[in-house]
Amino acid sequence: CPAGTQSGDRIAYTTGSGGDAGDTQITYLEEGRCYAPSTDPSDAPGQDTTGTYPASYWRPGGNRPIVGFRLNPLYGPIPQMALSFERPHTTVTESDQWDDQCPALESEGRCAITGAARCVGGPATKVIDGASVTRACWRYETSLSCQYGAPTDECAPLAAAGCTPNSTVCRQMNPATGTCEVAENTYNCPVAASSAVTARNCPTDVFCIAGSCFNTTYTNDADFARSMSFLEAGREAGVYLDTDNLQVFKGEANRCRDRLLKNCCTSDSAGRGMSNQSMFGVGSRLVFDVLMNSGNREFLYHGMQALLMSGGFSGSFTTYGVTVAINGTALPAGSAVLYAGESVVVAFDPWSLVIAIVIYVVMSAISCDEEEGKLAMKEGARLCHTVGTYCSSCIRVLGKCVSCITHTTTKCCFNSVLARIINEQGRLQVAKWWGTAEGPDCSGFTIAQLQSLDFARMDLTEFYASIVPNMPDVGAMQGGAAGRASNCYYGKGRCQ
Repeated sequence: CPAGTQSGDRIAYTTGSGGDAGDTQITYLEEGRCYAPSTDPSDAPGQDTTGTYPASYWRPGGNRPIVGFRLNPLYGPIPQMALSFERPHTTVTESDQWDDQCPALESEGRCAITGAARCVGGPATKVIDGASVTRACWRYETSLSCQYGAPTDECAPLAAAGCTPNSTVCRQMNPATGTCEVAENTYNCPVAASSAVTARNCPTDVFCIAGSCFNTTYTNDADFARSMSFLEAGREAGVYLDTDNLQVFKGEANRCRDRLLKNCCTSDSAGRGMSNQSMFGVGSRLVFDVLMNSGNREFLYHGMQALLMSGGFSGSFTTYGVTVAINGTALPAGSAVLYAGESVVVAFDPWSLVIAIVIYVVMSAISCDEEEGKLAMKEGARLCHTVGTYCSSCIRVLGKCVSCITHTTTKCCFNSVLARIINEQGRLQVAKWWGTAEGPDCSGFTIAQLQSLDFARMDLTEFYASIVPNMPDVGAMQGGAAGRASNCYYGKGRCQ
């Protein structure tokens, strides 16, 4: 309360009949008001329990704001706890992992160390993931002496076998010095009259073409498939960027039904043959825009734009109801324009697509609808991720489902295997869920989420197979080359 006033809960007065019965009660003025001392008996009576003011009467001096709280004596002491707050901070743990490529060169036996390792980078401080890291040396260099161009003599076994030189032809000339670097020597070798000898002196680890020979013993580059995957991911993210929502690698929700007499949740391998390259003759064989929802303009437009705008294409073509007209070419009757630019128009004829799909569906699954037929082809192309299954139709008794007769499975499908793999493994990193079976979430990644993805933690083995389905059989190639050389050096001394 203001100076010169007292709180009502500190001004007490006695009420009651008094006498021997002692029927009295101490009462306080209003707790929520402040009172000023008074000498007028018409004001409220009372004594200041704190002894601050000696007055016996009090007049109201205004309301008192109530702050804080008052202990309840019925429950005793109130327990207390101490709270502490630690400001957000980042703890950096440093560990070094050196990438030493020198032992690999030494192990092949063609290089030898000629000097001690010397530092060629440092001391320096570098910022790694936002943290400053200081090292006395960041890179060491070791000098090696490698025998790349050591001369080899493949004719020595022939001379040792008693063969005599016949002729010499230079197969490779050094243009700078004019000296012969690779010479082909022809030998005549003695053969017993009563025997036929077939010999070959072609090393299995050397491949020669047009007079140039290459060592095939080196292992394949293990990073090739990963590098190609990263390049394709960047290309697809740039082509199919949703500029309205700023999302990449988005999909679309599809569903299929499993009924009592027919299961429409199947996989059709025909979908593997419906890539952009297969359908249009050009474009990527890793992307399947034609299998995506025909009403989704973004997949059709972005895919066609990347396919045609920079290729000098002129004219028009139609496939599965989608018509692309370049440089003012007329559109088929009944087509609806999906996009019209300065030099390209993308139109869609729903009836053509329906007829094409229905013909296929009727031939393969009579009781399944168009969407389920397309979903089967998407599954065949490995473009879909199953979100969940729920009961969409059941037999009810008294309003309660007693037997489910139709199960519906929802899936998120994408226009490439890589987009599906990035969603399956990238969503785990950014805590992005797939939604529910009744309401799947097939949206893509925001730009911030994409930048936070660690592609090095993703298993892209399945996509590697789509880049190079069948790796070349090096053994078969070498065997075939060796088989064609049935007579090496013996006889006329030439490999046939």
